Amino acid sequence: MERKSRLEWERQRMQELSSQKTRLLDQINDLKSRSKGGELELESMDDTVQTCQTKITQIEANIHSTDETIAELQRNISSEKNLFEDVEQQKKDFMTQLNQLQTERETLDANVNQLTETKEFCKRK
Repeated sequence: MERKSRLEWERQRMQELSSQKTRLLDQINDLKSRSKGGELELESMDDTVQTCQTKITQIEANIHSTDETIAELQRNISSEKNLFEDVEQQKKDFMTQLNQLQTERETLDANVNQLTETKEFCKRK
């Protein structure tokens, strides 16, 4: 009887150990599955990070290009402004010369008129 009882106990123990082994194998498989899922998620995140870095690089290149364009426009504006100021100064200079010439003409016209009047006065005498 004792032997039978011992065999029964060993059989139950073997069942318990077998059940425990099955549970542990299930847990191992579950952990492997979760690990694989984590790896896939990590790869996906890495792809996302690389995509974002590529976009950032493109945006930085666009910003640099835009900055260069703005700088070129500012240089052009400055150059055009200088040209405009030069033309304005030339205009002022020409206006000054024109005024001087008009004054000289008026003086010459007055001298011619006076000379003509003097000539006519002399002819009358």
